[in-house]
Amino acid sequence: MPTDLDALLAMEDTAFRRHVREWIEANYPLETRFTTRRLHWPENRAWYLALSKQGWLAPNWPREHGGMGLGASKQLIMLEEMERFGAARVSDMGVAMLGPMLIKHGSEAQKCHFLPRILAGKDIWCQGYSEPGAGSDLASVRLEAIADGDDWVLNGQKTWITLANDANWISFSPAPTRR
Repeated sequence: MPTDLDALLAMEDTAFRRHVREWIEANYPLETRFTTRRLHWPENRAWYLALSKQGWLAPNWPREHGGMGLGASKQLIMLEEMERFGAARVSDMGVAMLGPMLIKHGSEAQKCHFLPRILAGKDIWCQGYSEPGAGSDLASVRLEAIADGDDWVLNGQKTWITLANDANWISFSPAPTRR
């Protein structure tokens, strides 16, 4: 079985599918198979790190940024095989949302700092939306801080933040713009 990415990418789809299937079956933590809920970081950390060690965590990222650089058909095969086996979705906000944005728009310093940390599971990101009437438009967020002795009491209304309790970083999507 190929271990080098060039050999893996050169495989035709049937052989690639077989290789992916066998690797998932050999490496996926069985206790979280076919879960009916989104797992938290402590529950999916082992799978996240196994994918990272294998170099499979970011199949759509360019290779120069630590991804696999897979084309659409091989990405789909990986997803199909994970679904078939019942593999849970990992804490992927950094991989799926922040990483591609940094790759396209981030400075070299941001890419060098954050991308390897995302791949290593050192920085776990969540997606934040702010409040009714503002969405993720940070310029419209209303937040009040009131001094209370040595503390500050923050008042504002937040709608939801995906898996914030697992994250050490938060990403706000840009506000919609009209064209």
